[in-house]
Amino acid sequence: MIKKYIGTGIVALGLLFSVGFAAPAQATSLTSAQVSAIINLLQSFGADQSTINSVQVALGGSSSGSLSCSSFADLSYGDFDNDSGGRVSQLQTFLGISSNTFGFGTYGRKTQGAWNNMCGQQATQPTTPTVTPVVTPQPTTTSAVPNISYINPTTTSVGSTVYVYGSNLYGNPFSLDGSFGLYGVNYPDTSGNSFSFVVPSSMSVGTHTLHIEQKVSGVSGNSVTFTVTAVPNISSIKSENNTPIHAGDMVIVSGSNLYGAPFTLDGNYGTPVSQQDSSGTSFSFVVPWNTSAGTHTVRVEQKVTGVPGNSVTFTVVAAPASTPTIDSFSVNGYSQVINGKVNVYNVINPTVQWSSSNASYCRATSVEGISQAATTDFTGTQPTSGSQQLMFGNSYYNQREITLTCYNQNGVSSNTVDAWIGGKG
Repeated sequence: MIKKYIGTGIVALGLLFSVGFAAPAQATSLTSAQVSAIINLLQSFGADQSTINSVQVALGGSSSGSLSCSSFADLSYGDFDNDSGGRVSQLQTFLGISSNTFGFGTYGRKTQGAWNNMCGQQATQPTTPTVTPVVTPQPTTTSAVPNISYINPTTTSVGSTVYVYGSNLYGNPFSLDGSFGLYGVNYPDTSGNSFSFVVPSSMSVGTHTLHIEQKVSGVSGNSVTFTVTAVPNISSIKSENNTPIHAGDMVIVSGSNLYGAPFTLDGNYGTPVSQQDSSGTSFSFVVPWNTSAGTHTVRVEQKVTGVPGNSVTFTVVAAPASTPTIDSFSVNGYSQVINGKVNVYNVINPTVQWSSSNASYCRATSVEGISQAATTDFTGTQPTSGSQQLMFGNSYYNQREITLTCYNQNGVSSNTVDAWIGGKG
């Protein structure tokens, strides 16, 4: 059995070489049955379609199906398909070019070489007349090398559209950081002066490269860079003391990429930022006194590009009709005044305690007298009631003039104690 296959292979190869070196007149003297027998032997030995087509044409027959070299004689270098399965793709299949080959559907150098190998001499040989189908004229891709002059914007964010301007750009492939893809591409300008693409959602913050090349030849064009910046995002908003929000209250906005990001309050810019974290995780502002009770909206946007981030809502509660009052204010439980002072005996690190009514928020100040600097002092915005320990280390005889002021939209209330700590003043 092995000898039989070997003999068959030798016969097939003999027929193949005798056909390959035969004069055209000798080749065309073969009967159709002999041609079919040779083709069947080639197929049984796994010959590729391009070789089978070449042998079949050389023997005076036609290639697979009813197509022949003359069926594609109207196509030329630079033609390309507008749709899958167009005539250039049919030609490439006829020539044995795989559909997963880069540039499939475009008549380029690979297609030209395959055509010359199979059909280059067909024009000088008599062929059986064939009916050439009517072909709608197709636009040809210029062989000029594409060039990018500039892009707009050069700083952008994911999901945004970037416009590319230059010459010979129409239909030419481009890559982002070396990766080719469609990227929402749009070629509205058939003159080749511009196109646009959408920045992928997966693209990281930083500098990226756009590169273009010639579609037919693969000749490299030029590259430009652009910068992707982060879009700010708000995760929460609350009052500074985590209490119901009134007009005049300080509120804290938390999230990511917030540092320096412009924000609107109910669509209006201009509300001053009180504090902001340089890491971009938070900023704060005071709700304007004229803000009505009800639901209000804060929205952030990207500083450079103006791309909007998200928005959150918060509720303003109507303020009480009366002014705030400070109900209690003591240092370590001492609120009595001796010679105008609160004396705290035998305590190095006392605790300030206070409560108020009808206040939106309170602020504290602490002025040093004859004392060392406190490692923990009573200053800044405070809740409307609470306590805080003052830390002075191991030093006795510290003095602090401590003031608490509480606010609402109707007015303020203030109280000051002059605390002598560790001994009698």
